[in-house]
Amino acid sequence: MQGNSLEKELDDAFDDDNQLMTASAYVQQKSKLSPQCFAHILQCFNNQLIHIQLLDHKYRLFAIDGSDFNQLWNPNSKNKVTKQVPQPFCQIHVNAMYDLLNNTYQDCIFQPKAHMNERPAAVQLLNFFSI
Repeated sequence: MQGNSLEKELDDAFDDDNQLMTASAYVQQKSKLSPQCFAHILQCFNNQLIHIQLLDHKYRLFAIDGSDFNQLWNPNSKNKVTKQVPQPFCQIHVNAMYDLLNNTYQDCIFQPKAHMNERPAAVQLLNFFSI
């Protein structure tokens, strides 16, 4: 998103007014997309890189770090954090792997904040490249 409203972004994305969808239709349909769909799109995007920059012409240089994101309160969520004061909340922890030389995200792992573990997540992210 370019910082505009959803309606403006949809209008900019479709040149043909006959293909344009309403923001309401977009929101209703987006739940049909699985997380695997987004992983596939990211992988396809990264596979399109023609000239991958390497450190010393042989090493990929990655940064892996985690961030926390608050979610709307849902008492049935697996992302519920209950040990915090003054009240419980929902939060997800995202471990992202970023290619420093090519300025691209390579992969990410989502974990419930209450059960996050960055080290095994980093190993899992790096194992993707050893296949």
